[in-house]
Amino acid sequence: MTKREVSALKSIKNELLLDLIFQKLPIAVELYDEHGILSQINKAGLKLFGMQQENVIGILDLFASPIIPQEKKELIRKGIEVEFEMDYDFRVVAEKQYYKSEHTDLCKRMICTIIPLKDSFENIFGYIFLVYDISEDHSQKKQLKYNLTKLRMALDTGKALIWEYDIETNKLSYDETISGDISSWVSMHDDNTSMFTAEGQMQGIHPDDTDRFYKAVMPIMHGETDQETITYRQYMNGKLEWLTSNFRSMKNEGSNKPSKVFCYTMIVTEHHNTEIELIKMKEADRLKTAFMENLSHEIRTPLNAIVGFSTILAESNPSEENEEFIRLINENNEALLNLVTNLLDLSKLDANEVEYEYKDFNIKALGEDLWHTYRQKKSHDITLTHHNNLPFATFCSDAKRIKQVISLLLDNALKFTEEGMIDLTFDVEGDLLKVIVSDTGIGISEQDYPHLFNPFYQKDAFQKGTGLGLHISQKLVQALGGHIGFHSEEGKGSQFWFTLPAKR
Repeated sequence: MTKREVSALKSIKNELLLDLIFQKLPIAVELYDEHGILSQINKAGLKLFGMQQENVIGILDLFASPIIPQEKKELIRKGIEVEFEMDYDFRVVAEKQYYKSEHTDLCKRMICTIIPLKDSFENIFGYIFLVYDISEDHSQKKQLKYNLTKLRMALDTGKALIWEYDIETNKLSYDETISGDISSWVSMHDDNTSMFTAEGQMQGIHPDDTDRFYKAVMPIMHGETDQETITYRQYMNGKLEWLTSNFRSMKNEGSNKPSKVFCYTMIVTEHHNTEIELIKMKEADRLKTAFMENLSHEIRTPLNAIVGFSTILAESNPSEENEEFIRLINENNEALLNLVTNLLDLSKLDANEVEYEYKDFNIKALGEDLWHTYRQKKSHDITLTHHNNLPFATFCSDAKRIKQVISLLLDNALKFTEEGMIDLTFDVEGDLLKVIVSDTGIGISEQDYPHLFNPFYQKDAFQKGTGLGLHISQKLVQALGGHIGFHSEEGKGSQFWFTLPAKR
């Protein structure tokens, strides 16, 4: 074999080797001629871009790409190598009809390198285009960043910190990417011991909580339990704070002993103080209710005696004057009893101690009973009417509380109506039971509208009553899942109504 034949054989082998390497490369490689026309592309490139070789070789123009930034094209025309990262949107490729691709609705993240090929005279005779697909890695990074952002927001909102304790090295540490600025957490003790050491952590704990902290943490350290939560006090920057820590252990495979303990710690001082205040308020409400119940009993007993004996005295010595005295005594006795009852109800409502009993009852019968009762209370100058337009009789709710609300509204109507009419109406609006109490009394001025349901509100200081009836009515209706409202015009009367879910 001649030298020329040997040289030719070596050249063929080198070309075959280069072609083999070119086709086997796991990244996309494209070769363009001096005019920027695609002359060769490897298998990885065809797969990445969803191309068919016969549709792009000798056709695809590098400088006509709608994806590659224009400034990058200008640089490579000048013979400057460029490397950049970009989103390769196949929807733009399809829209601009750059080439036909199998990927029509994808967007891949790519790292691109474009190298101008030059001869010894610095003349460009082609371009090589290397493309790395980093879509999956980029997506994972975006998801990780997204999750870290949410976690950081949760930590910042809750004044929390995630840290870990290495049992073997006896060191505490924290992840800056998660915890961020921890300057508000760092506390130096008198001996310059940081709280981010095991000794500093224990030294900062309030002495009354040290034993409890040990008992919670030691089983985690010894592998006896995997999780524990404890609330305790710790000095931080000279201030005593309440902390809640959730400990979790991490064990190496095949070992029963943990190698690290992770902890999520949150400052709960404000929440703890609020909780204490709520406990105090509940206790105060309980004592107030107990006091009102006792007061109610103590007032009712002598009142009953006063009414009873005054009635006996009047009967033993009958006269028109004595009958008037008995009427005044009974009227004021009832007013005082109503006052005590309303105060007791208000106290229980404020303390959330009112019990509600939901069961079926006859709503028409309830209306008839109220109508007959208030017929006896009204004066001769008032007409009491009753309309019951319900298509059903059985209604499921708390009959006692509904009767109480209607009674309070009727009492309110009687108080402000000297003559004319008071009407009690039951109706259904869609899925709601509606009860309406209308009167032709003095009405309400617009300036009093905003204050009407306020406790103890009275337009006139000499007005009868305590100003609690409407306030109690509103609270009871809302507790039963309903709404209450009114329509009124000064001098022409008022209409109070409430609705409740009509569950039959």
